Amino acid sequence: MKNTRAATAAASVLLTLGTLIAGAAPANATTAPGDPAVMACYDTQKSFSKPAGGQVWPTSGWLTTTSACTDINIRLNTSAEVRVCFKATNACNSTKWAETGKWTVVATKVKDNTQFYFGIWNINAVSGHAAY
Repeated sequence: MKNTRAATAAASVLLTLGTLIAGAAPANATTAPGDPAVMACYDTQKSFSKPAGGQVWPTSGWLTTTSACTDINIRLNTSAEVRVCFKATNACNSTKWAETGKWTVVATKVKDNTQFYFGIWNINAVSGHAAY
């Protein structure tokens, strides 16, 4: 009986903590329809076109994050693996699968004015939108 009560209490605490943590997540870490923070981030989206043969966009220079989004998001016209590479660390994060026509969060909790580029693992031309 004691073990059951302890397990129930522990499960209740974990559920409560999970709810609190989920509620504290950055507003645009999810793509919940109608979420004002998400929509405000996506309102700043920029269209792009990566040429065939390359796997990097932009093909020269760097993109710079803004205060509009806390995450780096991408929506492609064709599915591909995507990652973000950062100038300051000269390192890239893990790849994420970006499904055609859906917003994908590629990097989370990125500071404003961070310079980066996308690695898009598709040698064909790819276009889409990015919000950062």
